[in-house]
Amino acid sequence: TYAFHFCDDDGIFDDELELYVRLYANIQSNGHDVVEVQEDGLIPPEEVYEFNSNIIESEGGTYTVNFDLNRDQSAVFNIADAIFDAWNVWNANGGAVEDDAIFDYQAEVNWEKGDNDDKTYYNGYVWDEITIADSNSKHDEWDDSVIIHEWTHQADDNYSCDDNPGGEHSQSDSSQDPELAWAEGFADYYQSAVRTALGRVDGNWYLDGVGPDSNMMGGYDMETWDADNPSLVTASNEAAVSALLWDLQDSANDGQDRVGFGLRANQEAFTDPIFSENGDIFDDTCTTWVYLRSWRDMGKQADRDVAAIIQQNVGFTNFFNQLAAADAPSASQTAGTA
Repeated sequence: TYAFHFCDDDGIFDDELELYVRLYANIQSNGHDVVEVQEDGLIPPEEVYEFNSNIIESEGGTYTVNFDLNRDQSAVFNIADAIFDAWNVWNANGGAVEDDAIFDYQAEVNWEKGDNDDKTYYNGYVWDEITIADSNSKHDEWDDSVIIHEWTHQADDNYSCDDNPGGEHSQSDSSQDPELAWAEGFADYYQSAVRTALGRVDGNWYLDGVGPDSNMMGGYDMETWDADNPSLVTASNEAAVSALLWDLQDSANDGQDRVGFGLRANQEAFTDPIFSENGDIFDDTCTTWVYLRSWRDMGKQADRDVAAIIQQNVGFTNFFNQLAAADAPSASQTAGTA
């Protein structure tokens, strides 16, 4: 709801004023530019969507303007709302460790019905933009899971250990590049964390529909991934990575999962420089193994209960014992020999 007041006295001519309200697909909050949704052009900056109300011929008084948006116009604002949800949840969980408490990068989103983009993706290398698919075979303008997933890549790019090689990936692939599996797995996980924080149904699912004209829905349940897909319990599978992160967050007991630490713990580990800046000026190593090692090094709980969650979801056995053994000096180092 938005209200404003003004004087429509236009002097000696005293003609009627023609009033209308213009609605922009742009969200700002407390001085922060959060998201804008724009037409999908070839060269940025593209035009931000705007919609005008009907004209009111005014001689004074009070008017109420209601927008009756069609489905495509409504889709523009669903995209913006999904990202605003993610932005709010991120900030409510502390923002980035030793960095911005409030997410300080605007999401620029390209979507245009009929432009025939058949992939949804984040381009952080050049434009820092998100493109939402709109083809007949795949359109994601109503898929909050997919939209928040891509926004999480922007968060990764700006606040975490982003070394995502990109390229094709699949939840059924058990031999992904470990950095690809990590980046896609965290983005899959974080959309569930956001929707769960907001009380949405099926928060433990990654959901990807084929659009409003179909009743088909794809996706997977993070809570049961390891039991449903025992051959894919590996850190080289993005769904297994997301299931690990989900079990580190949630309080449900299943299998070896007996503890949970909430969303904030994962977001802290994700943005802490111990993980986000673990390499040198040229390269970081952004894998599940390094994330879990960083979790321990931050002083978070690193005992047999957490090790059991790790083994259940990505197959690392006795993980913290392995780390301790790797950290221990060799006999030659202890003796001070070369």
